Amino acid sequence: MNNQGYRAMLNGQRLYYADGMARRTELTPGYRIGPPVYEEMGTPFGVGGARAETADELAAALERALRETRAGRSYIVNAVLPE
Repeated sequence: MNNQGYRAMLNGQRLYYADGMARRTELTPGYRIGPPVYEEMGTPFGVGGARAETADELAAALERALRETRAGRSYIVNAVLPE
């Protein structure tokens, strides 16, 4: 599941420094790292993939993934979560 960012550092800052700068400004090291294009990560290895941002796209991507895995191939589904 793709939450569209790397939030470990921001979450840690908020947890340990509840009244700190990260809470007030959302400025913290590592927070604005964009996610990779997961659905393309298998391309060099002949692995297909799809990005799904809606329920219909997710259903279609999962159907394709099932077909591919039943045929003995891997398939990546990048399920983007709403913010």
